[in-house]
Amino acid sequence: MTQELVFLFIGYAVIWVLLFGYLVFVTGRIRSVRDAVHDMRRELDAQRREASE
Repeated sequence: MTQELVFLFIGYAVIWVLLFGYLVFVTGRIRSVRDAVHDMRRELDAQRREASE
């Protein structure tokens, strides 16, 4: 009985570790996309200012 509980705990722990790792990965990807969009907006604004001058 206790060995099954140990395996159940290990299974849950593995799932939580994988979920946390996935969330860290997705958060990093979202941050990189957000930074890329920010850079593109900044470049577009600079081009618009140059064109209006």
